[in-house]
Amino acid sequence: MTTEDNKATVEDWFETWNQRNWEKFTTFLSPQSELLTVATGENLAGHEGWRQVWDLWNTGFPGHRLTITKMIANEDGAAVEAVFDGTHTGPFGTPAGDIPATGKSVHIPFVGYTLLENGKVTSYHLYFDSVTILRQLGAMPSSRAA
Repeated sequence: MTTEDNKATVEDWFETWNQRNWEKFTTFLSPQSELLTVATGENLAGHEGWRQVWDLWNTGFPGHRLTITKMIANEDGAAVEAVFDGTHTGPFGTPAGDIPATGKSVHIPFVGYTLLENGKVTSYHLYFDSVTILRQLGAMPSSRAA
C-alpha cells in the first residue's frame, strides 16, 4: 500500500473506534493481528484479543474519544501520536485489579505504531504511561510528599 493509503486507513480505523462500531472495526484487522500494550506487557492476538481491549476501555470510559495529533506513515504502516480523552464512569480493569468508577476525566497521551498489509492491521504496538492514568483517576498520588 502507499503511504497515503496507510494514513487514510489508520485515520478511518481510529474513527471507527470512536464510533464504537465493533463489526466495522474488525474489518480493519488481519485475523492474526497482534496487539502489544507496552505499559502492561500484554500481547494479545486476533479478534478475541482486540475484543478484550475494546471491552476494557469502553467499559471504563464509555464516552471516550481518540484524537490523532501527529502521524508519520510509510509503505509498511503508520505511527501516530494521539490522545485519549474520556470520563471514568465504569469499572476499569488494571493488572492490579479493577478501579471502580471515579467520575474523573482523563487526558492520556499515547503513541501507536501500526503495521499494515494489504490494508489490514497486522500489528499494533501501543505506548502510554500507566502512571499518568492512575494519577488522573486518583488511584496514585500526584507527587511524593516532601
